[in-house]
Amino acid sequence: MDHLSLQAEPGGVSIGDEHFRRVQESSPDGFVIFRSIRGPSGKIQDFECLYANPAAAATASLSAAYAKGKRFFASPTSRRAQRMFRSCVAVVETGQPWKGVFRHPRLGAGHWYRATIVRLEDGFAATFSDVTVATRAVKERARKIALLESTAEGIFGLDLKGCCTFINRAAAEMLGYTPAELLGKKMHQLVHHHRADGSLYPPEECRVYHSLRSGERLRLDDELLWRKEGTSFPVEYSSSPIVWKGETRGAVVAFTDITTLKQAEAALRLRARRQAAVAEMGQDALSGVDLRRLLENAGHLVREMLGVEYAAVLEFLPEGGALLCAGVGWPSGQVGTARVRLAEERRNGAWSLAEVARDAEEGAEPLLEESELLREAGIASAMRVPISGGERPFGILLAATTQPRDFEDDDTSCLQSMANVIGAAVVRQQSERELKQLVRQQTAVAEFGFRALAGWDTMMLMRGASTLLRETLGVDYTSFLEILPGGEEFVLRAGAGWEEEPVDHATVRIDPGNHAGYTLLSGEPVIVDDLRTETRFDPTPLLGDANIVSGVSVIVSGRDRPLGVLAAYCTAQRSFRQNDIDLLQSLANLLAQAIERRQTEEVLRESERQFRQAQKMEAVGRLAGGVAHDFNNLLTVIKGNAEMGMMEISPLDPLRDSLDEIIKAANRAADLTRQLLAFSRRQVLRPKVLDLNATVSSTERLLRRVIGENVTLRLQLEPDLAPIEADPGQIEQVLLNLVVNAQDAMPMGGTILLETRNVEVTPDGGADYPYYIKPGVYVQLALRDTGVGMDEATLSHLFEPFFSTKEPGKGTGLGLSTVYGIIKQSMGYVWAHSQSGVGSTFFILLPCATRGTETDDPRSGAVTRPPRLETVLLVEDESAVRSLTRRILERRGYLVLEASDVDEALGIRARYQGPIQLVLTDVILPGESGRELAERLSVLSPESKVLYMSGYTDDVIAQHGVLEPGTHLLEKPFSHALLLRRVREVLDEGKQTPV
Repeated sequence: MDHLSLQAEPGGVSIGDEHFRRVQESSPDGFVIFRSIRGPSGKIQDFECLYANPAAAATASLSAAYAKGKRFFASPTSRRAQRMFRSCVAVVETGQPWKGVFRHPRLGAGHWYRATIVRLEDGFAATFSDVTVATRAVKERARKIALLESTAEGIFGLDLKGCCTFINRAAAEMLGYTPAELLGKKMHQLVHHHRADGSLYPPEECRVYHSLRSGERLRLDDELLWRKEGTSFPVEYSSSPIVWKGETRGAVVAFTDITTLKQAEAALRLRARRQAAVAEMGQDALSGVDLRRLLENAGHLVREMLGVEYAAVLEFLPEGGALLCAGVGWPSGQVGTARVRLAEERRNGAWSLAEVARDAEEGAEPLLEESELLREAGIASAMRVPISGGERPFGILLAATTQPRDFEDDDTSCLQSMANVIGAAVVRQQSERELKQLVRQQTAVAEFGFRALAGWDTMMLMRGASTLLRETLGVDYTSFLEILPGGEEFVLRAGAGWEEEPVDHATVRIDPGNHAGYTLLSGEPVIVDDLRTETRFDPTPLLGDANIVSGVSVIVSGRDRPLGVLAAYCTAQRSFRQNDIDLLQSLANLLAQAIERRQTEEVLRESERQFRQAQKMEAVGRLAGGVAHDFNNLLTVIKGNAEMGMMEISPLDPLRDSLDEIIKAANRAADLTRQLLAFSRRQVLRPKVLDLNATVSSTERLLRRVIGENVTLRLQLEPDLAPIEADPGQIEQVLLNLVVNAQDAMPMGGTILLETRNVEVTPDGGADYPYYIKPGVYVQLALRDTGVGMDEATLSHLFEPFFSTKEPGKGTGLGLSTVYGIIKQSMGYVWAHSQSGVGSTFFILLPCATRGTETDDPRSGAVTRPPRLETVLLVEDESAVRSLTRRILERRGYLVLEASDVDEALGIRARYQGPIQLVLTDVILPGESGRELAERLSVLSPESKVLYMSGYTDDVIAQHGVLEPGTHLLEKPFSHALLLRRVREVLDEGKQTPV
């Protein structure tokens, strides 16, 4: 083109070489010449066609003349046109020719052209030809090659000689060759030379060669191909003949590596075998095969199914660690004896080590803590799974090998399935054992209940329960700790396994710091798995000396209060179950019923005793009351006439001594009558609100005179003591009787302590007070001595009348019974605690008063004043008493009107015109009583005051022996001075005392 000259003419471009022109005009290839069109900046903006031969014009569907002057690159819109424009600009500006394949929308859509572009002065010339068909063929081939290369299947071609004509990347990679190493080589000798059993595979027997020769399609699903390094892999492949013009020219072989499929099939077969083995094992478990035999079979199955050398069943021990109870592969003598340690927190969950030594070096936690078992066997890899056992795991199923191995999920699943079968068998055996145990327990409870209903002695029942509990539970020790009175201690009332000495003697404090106390105070059963590591409480000496490790306890509970604690203990660690608690609780309930029945019987016997005692007391009281009226009348006459006789004779008269003895005997007889009335609670009390401390203090001097010099009396009185309501004289009598009784109990001397304090008795009674005391606020008087004490027999009769431990003639036996009667009549309680050789304590509770303390009448005890012509109506059915009383009053200056009964007294009142200042009447009269007389006279003579006299009130003027407010009583027998003083007090009541 360099010798081509271009001349610009008005009509286009003039081709200077005619020969060249004719050649271009006749060429089938397109030929064009373009001139550059530049903008103001000199930048090429487009190209103008100067010449286009007929072939080029035809390609653009234009005539050659029309093509001249056209701008084919103006404003190129397509990316291909833009790329072509930039390539032409580069040729003009750089002078470098351009060769290539292009497409242009003006040259026919879908056509490809091969062009050569060279620079011509300020333009270019180009030749191009249509290469669409060839380009499409190349692209199609490239697509097919890409398709072959992208597939995962191995594909290669063979000619009729069996040589490789092509091979894709997948095939070369699977075979371990490069494509260059295989192309042109006979494939059978390289990749198909041996069978699966290792024997040679002759080419003439090769099925692929048969397909080449026969032209048949072939498909095999189980063949081997060999890699370059000598290993084989399973494949399934197909061979398809290449046919050209009716003749077989070769074959295409496609193959797929089925190693994973084969492995999956093998895994499925192994899984099926394992499942069948586990199912058979489960059938054995369901059929009731002995657990030990099942464990031995499991060891063999683990070794066979997992392909390991060692298998083990490790059973957890109560004291920690595990026992090799079954297994295979281990040295002789280890099964059944070898033990391994295992951290408590590692008992659950599947776990394996691919390499024991490697993981140990890397700091992993050991599979079995400090285990010689694995180390001595040279174990390299191991896996374990837990064996459940109901409430607690039974142990571990272990598989181990001396080869490093990564155990797979299927291995773990198989081992766990076997462990689950073992666990189910364990639970089944435990259930059967527990069922038998439950039957034994229920039988034992039924037998014990029969004994209880049969009325066995309570102590025999306690011992029987302890023995039965020990035998049924298979424990070493059992105990029944009964709460002692006072509620501060237990006593080992019965038990099994202990030496004889502690039973019925050993005591335990009721404290949350020990097992029994914790049980009682927590209010629920308590299980101790290991007393050595227990943190809730400490072992008592009783448990520590017996080397107790585990235990269980329940409360023996009565209807309204606990009675004690029933417990079972083992010297080895044991996990007690709910069935064990149920057995203990059933026996505890039966024990409680028996104890409460015993207590009820004791209360009933006590009630019967008290009833008989009350009847006896009532009889004594009735006797005393019946006798007191007449007896006191006789004593009044005897004593009064003796006193009058004393008044009539001179001090030197010999009869004076006799009269004095008569008076003394009458006084002693009167005291005896009063004691009998006090015991039967039929004496008359004159209660007042008083300070017990003041009463004790005022009586102290008298008490010190009574006890003598060898006995020390100490007072311990609580300040701010609440007031009580009682008869001061009777309280002094109680103090005197108690102190005299304490002195008699200390013949060699000692100490008496009198204490007072405020107390409150709660509804539950508490531990310090008998159960029969009503809740409330009381003042307590306690007298403690250091005397010889009393035994149970003496205590049981302590307050009975005429009961005495003194020699005959040295006591009436009414001192403490008088105390009992006075306190009970004062709405209080009295009881005693004592032990032989220790001393005694008497407790008295008196209710607090609801009103303030009272002061003594300043006129009490005053000398009687002479009467002022006062009239007394005397009503007495006993003539001797009436005569004596009249004479005493008349001698004092009173006007006395006499009557023997109510009717006579009413008649005198009706006839007598003057005022009657005082009615002095006996309480017990023939017909109507003295009280009824007083009520009737209050209408006729309202100004008259009334003074009753009697030796026995019989609740006529007193309720339960307590005088009603405003009622005055003169008790028989009375002296001259007492009669005159009481008459004067009643007459002067309400009047100002004369100065």
